[in-house]
Amino acid sequence: MTTLEQSEDFDVGDNMEFSKKVKKSYLKELRERNITLPSTLLVFYAIPITMSVSIGQGIIMELFHYCPKTIGEDKHLDPFEQWLKEFVIFCLHPLIGWLADTKLGRERTISLSLWLTWLGTAIQTISHCIRYDYCTIDWISKTATYGLSTVALVLLIIGIACYQSIILAYGLDQLPDASTGQIKRFVHWLTWGFFVGFFFNYLNVVKTVGELSRDLILGTMLGVFGILSVALVLHIHLKDKFYPSGKVNRNPYKTVLNVLKYAWKHKKAENRSAFTYWENKAPSRIDYAKIKYGGPFSESDVEDTKLSWKIVVVFLSLGGLFIPHTTVVSQGAYYGFQFHGASDHVHGYGAYILWQTFYQIGIISIPVLDLIILPLFPKIEYFFTNSFKGFCIAIVLLALGLVSMGIIEAVAATMKGSDDIQCHLSFTNFPNSDFKLSYFYFIIPWLFVGMSAFFILLKGFEFICSQAPHEMSGMLTGAFWLIRAIFISIGTPLTLLNISALKLPCTFWVIVVQLCVCIPFWILFLIASKWYQKRVREQDCPIRTITERRYSKFLHNSYQIGGIQEVFHKYDLPVNGWSDNTLPIYPNSN
Repeated sequence: MTTLEQSEDFDVGDNMEFSKKVKKSYLKELRERNITLPSTLLVFYAIPITMSVSIGQGIIMELFHYCPKTIGEDKHLDPFEQWLKEFVIFCLHPLIGWLADTKLGRERTISLSLWLTWLGTAIQTISHCIRYDYCTIDWISKTATYGLSTVALVLLIIGIACYQSIILAYGLDQLPDASTGQIKRFVHWLTWGFFVGFFFNYLNVVKTVGELSRDLILGTMLGVFGILSVALVLHIHLKDKFYPSGKVNRNPYKTVLNVLKYAWKHKKAENRSAFTYWENKAPSRIDYAKIKYGGPFSESDVEDTKLSWKIVVVFLSLGGLFIPHTTVVSQGAYYGFQFHGASDHVHGYGAYILWQTFYQIGIISIPVLDLIILPLFPKIEYFFTNSFKGFCIAIVLLALGLVSMGIIEAVAATMKGSDDIQCHLSFTNFPNSDFKLSYFYFIIPWLFVGMSAFFILLKGFEFICSQAPHEMSGMLTGAFWLIRAIFISIGTPLTLLNISALKLPCTFWVIVVQLCVCIPFWILFLIASKWYQKRVREQDCPIRTITERRYSKFLHNSYQIGGIQEVFHKYDLPVNGWSDNTLPIYPNSN
């Protein structure tokens, strides 16, 4: 055998050995990234419950005389109806989160969410069949619309709020001894479940005329009902697999209010400990509620109060990521249908199918990331540990998406070269193709915006799991959903601006207005993130606190022995002027 043949055999052997090591390492990482059965069930529940959001929004539009049978008419979109559609579904999230944290318990809340959503979907399916398929009597049809649908809407709103506000806290309860990586896996797949539900939500965006639209809505309802039935059966039979979330011992929100009330009434420390005078930084007013400054509350109670308000401030600063939601999601298909080929490809739904890449990005990204990329290159995960960096990436992607969308609109209007450019965003039916530019170019902004939405939801969940006090995570998660809905509702009227200037379409000016509104919010987020990251949470039991407690207990026990003088003489300690009259008083001497 020649030297060349030996070297080739040696290279082949090395390659085989290397591939075996890579395969072994990959399988090991993949096994470590598996999520538990309870976590898998909770992810599965996210799909039908998120799909039921579209059913609830459809009921709201029907109750405000925006029925599917009117689709095809040139009916102006009412901003108030659009606002209600986004806001009403999420208005109870903080309240339900508070009840789950303090009264109901998380385990009951999850079960309640499945039952209420299942029952609401069933009632709305019956109502839909009565109105459109089996009844021609007017009063019975109206009863089904305003009676059964209203009951279904209330049940759906409460059921959706029960799940979405408490899922992160209950999911963490199912991972008591899990590592940070395992918690991230659960958050990743939960985000995937939400994106799957959102994807099927917007199947109802197909505004076809006649029976096809009714059949599509009925099919969606039956599909959601079927999946919820399977989820209920699994939850009932596998209920013993879930870890108990524990009983509610105290009301953390009452503690928060009491801390704020104490800080409002006290402008200085009372009975301040001598150990606090060497601190470099002067305490804030809310810190006076701590025991070491003479207050009645522990350090953890005060720090949780400060942290909860800072988290809400961060959520409010994210408004610039939610305002363009209606432009790029709810009415995103309108942009594509103005362009060449949108009405010809795939039976006239080419732009709609291409627009669905918005949610397909999230559906594809999680399996690729968790099943392929991270097991092969686990160190990449360190680049995504900071939630604020993820939010910054989302801002950049959203800005690129809006800018690229505006450029495409401007280029298309320039190529047309006509002053008569119709504004299509005021009609419920899809517009005709007015521009010569192909609608395929819209894949660029939709990819950017889809990745942005993926990072927003993923990093939002990770931020809540890592930062929110566990006893208050239900209400804070509900606050996240409510703030998101509020800013989406704020952005909805901005999509109806009918501005025509410089021979550019109104859709271009809508994007410009959205950017002008979002940029101050993005700057505010950068300021809020810097402010939040500079916080320093004091530990519950530093060495100084332990020394204080031991010394205070030692002095307190002196009264039981017979006075401070006898204690010092008993242990041969120098008195140095101490007496019973000079004994300091500590509020937590027990």
